Amino acid sequence: MGERRFSTKNRFVSFLLAIAMVLTLLPIGAVQAKAEGSRQIIMHFKNSTNWEAVYTKIAEGKSWTAVDGYGYANSWPGAEVEEDSENEGWYSFTISTNSDEEFHCIFNNKGNGKQTDNIGFTENGSKVEKWVTGEKGETVISEKKPEGWTESTSSAPVKPVIKVQSPVVNEDRTVTFNLDATGEYKDAEDVRLMGTVAGTNWDNGLSMEKEGDKFTVTVQKQNPGIYGYKYKIGTSWITDPANDAMTDGNSRLVVPGLESKNMEALAGKDLELPKTEGEPKVFVIGGNGTAVSYTHLTLPTKRIV
Repeated sequence: MGERRFSTKNRFVSFLLAIAMVLTLLPIGAVQAKAEGSRQIIMHFKNSTNWEAVYTKIAEGKSWTAVDGYGYANSWPGAEVEEDSENEGWYSFTISTNSDEEFHCIFNNKGNGKQTDNIGFTENGSKVEKWVTGEKGETVISEKKPEGWTESTSSAPVKPVIKVQSPVVNEDRTVTFNLDATGEYKDAEDVRLMGTVAGTNWDNGLSMEKEGDKFTVTVQKQNPGIYGYKYKIGTSWITDPANDAMTDGNSRLVVPGLESKNMEALAGKDLELPKTEGEPKVFVIGGNGTAVSYTHLTLPTKRIV
């Protein structure tokens, strides 16, 4: 009937959604990159009985799930801790996390029979620092610096050298999973991909074949979305050593893409966006001018009619 006019507000919504759609086209590595955490956890351990190596298993929550970005230190015995640069006999590590779940840490001598008790705590300060002495049954945890302590800096537990890339999202959206077969798992005979990835499941999974120095499997074309998976080796379950991205204690696969959907936006009225899960987080402006937080993996296109 008459000419339709669109407010600046509506144009702004369309502009922001267009930017959001571009974000979903980022490479998989960019989507899975770990943001710097808002809480810093610093742990120190006194190796008073001369362990040959100091390792730590770290986890969070009641289920001892992997800390996002540090999945490689979740499976026993965890990852190696480097000697403190300023304090002889002490071994230290620092991690950053956005989680407010209970933190767990067990120091051990690379799984060779000696370890501390579980060091578990829930503290929401921006910086948490603790000093640990003694072995299992005699572990002492202190928040006070030992006498003569010299300030120092430390890194995260040492990430193992990864010789394979995994997962690999191919151009046709099939996905290849790889597990290094030269180290700890070189003698494995039954390796399976388990999870929510299309083509597999949590019951029997999908068998991985040994090809040269790796176990590998390529699954069918995947729809854009977020998937959880693990490897099952015999009766043991592990997260993907080559992938630090975690979701609910499982390794996380992100398959980027766009979902096209036309929606009507009217000036002065809120627009309910589809419920999806994922990241990154995008902020758009609702039809009434209020800010709306929208976490997405794939965003719809928008056409104002």
